[in-house]
Amino acid sequence: MLRDLTRRAWVAVGLTWVRTVCLAVAYVAVGGAVDAARAGAAREIVTRLVLATLLGALAVGRAGLAAAEPPRLQAREELAWRGRLVRAFLARDPVPGTAAGRWVSRLTDGVERVAAYRATFLGPTLAAFTAPTLVLAVMAVAVDEVVAAVLVGLIVLVPFVVSFFMRVFRRANATFRRLAAAAAGRFHETLRSLGTLRLLGATDAARDVVVRASEDLRREVSGMLRRNQLMILVNDALFSVVMITAAVTVALLRQAEGEVTAGGVLATILLATLLHEPIDKVGRSFYVGMGGRAQQQEMAPLIEGSAPAPVSAGPEGTAGPVGVELRGVEVRRGDRPVVSGVDVSVPAGGALAIVGPTGAGKSSLVAAVQGLLATSAGRILVAGREAGANDLRHLVSTVPQRPFLFTGTVAENLRIARGDATDDELWQALDRARLARDVLAMPEGLDTAAGEAGVALSGGQVRRLAIARALLSESPVLVLDEPTADLDRRTEDLVTASLRDMAGTRTLIVVAHRLRTTGWADLVLVLDRGGQVAVGPPEVLADDDGYYAVASTSEETPW
Repeated sequence: MLRDLTRRAWVAVGLTWVRTVCLAVAYVAVGGAVDAARAGAAREIVTRLVLATLLGALAVGRAGLAAAEPPRLQAREELAWRGRLVRAFLARDPVPGTAAGRWVSRLTDGVERVAAYRATFLGPTLAAFTAPTLVLAVMAVAVDEVVAAVLVGLIVLVPFVVSFFMRVFRRANATFRRLAAAAAGRFHETLRSLGTLRLLGATDAARDVVVRASEDLRREVSGMLRRNQLMILVNDALFSVVMITAAVTVALLRQAEGEVTAGGVLATILLATLLHEPIDKVGRSFYVGMGGRAQQQEMAPLIEGSAPAPVSAGPEGTAGPVGVELRGVEVRRGDRPVVSGVDVSVPAGGALAIVGPTGAGKSSLVAAVQGLLATSAGRILVAGREAGANDLRHLVSTVPQRPFLFTGTVAENLRIARGDATDDELWQALDRARLARDVLAMPEGLDTAAGEAGVALSGGQVRRLAIARALLSESPVLVLDEPTADLDRRTEDLVTASLRDMAGTRTLIVVAHRLRTTGWADLVLVLDRGGQVAVGPPEVLADDDGYYAVASTSEETPW
């Protein structure tokens, strides 16, 4: 647990120590004021009360600083752990059929629990184990060594009691985490499949599954709350009632022996409350610690070594376009192959157009090239080297059929691809994407608000802005999924011109919506029913009697 403490957490612990010492000395000063009053020493009364007031004010100030630190630390920890976990998820090879609900649970509730554990439990727990030592030291020096020694025996029990409850409740806590992840997974899968469930008339059955998972979780949460109340009850009984009673009893006995003054008895009672305060915080945040620490232990192996290690952009690590080869590639969704037997080689800087009717497997194939779907057979080579899913995700940038723009300006959406890009580089990318004139005509240029999902821009502008963003990424391979779909003829021509300009500087893989826009490509791959029908230069395929020649003769080929 000490290894988990960050530097900022140590700051909060240090502030707690300062506050504890200030209050302890202030309480001793109050006791001294009582003794001075009994002795009739008016000046000493004033001196001790002033000292107690100043120390109390200092303690309150330190308490405010200590209380403000955990929320800031929790926000930082949550951001850091979620970022690490996202990188770990992206670094893993996709496994067909693997439910995403477990990862959703980790990235939401799991990360929040880890952040709460590291920010609000670790520091107070360390303070609970160490601050009483400072109080006892003040008590031994300023009040009585015997009273302090008796209380030491009770303080020593704290870590043993906490450890005992953690062992007892460990299995129940694991059950809670499992049920919480299952409920989140069921809910996520139901939302993702809602359209299909409606078509199949299975929404009631899916709802029942979610309800059962939620009910199991509700029962476990109720049990967890009961166990937490038991922990609080034991904590209050052992360390509140017993400790304060023992402190008062021993102090009164020592007063009867003439070893402790009346002011010393009062100071002992006040100091005993300080002994219980941090222990009480541990009892009330017990499950925060248990749940967060368990989640951290589960996540730690996932994020170890998850830092990206992309393959080189070229055969000798130089930047620039790279060749892409697909050798016998097969892609499955569940137990069914959706793409099989694909063999094609795209030279560095070349352009491959993938065409075929709806359901031919085009989207599944490009998802495999992007590293988003695992290949069940065959190999994908980049620059002559076999590339895994993690390599592909670092080498390939994508312009999806429906690009997403975030709330923010045009410049902010472009800099998602490269945060250090200058304004000149942004304009260059926009010019190559045939969007510079449009942005110049906007009210605030690069600072024009794009709007979430590009609601402030036309469909063609959104598509070209996504292309400019892909250009800024400097990825050697670009995948464009139907970049001219749903565009008017003028905008389609602009986008096609942008793609032609990119040829030679990037290796392009384009899923074509309209076959007449593929004439500029070096190669055309024709898919039908998941299989490779033909591959070759567009002018060669246009002279054959196959699918490409027939479909491309139509003025509007809505494939």
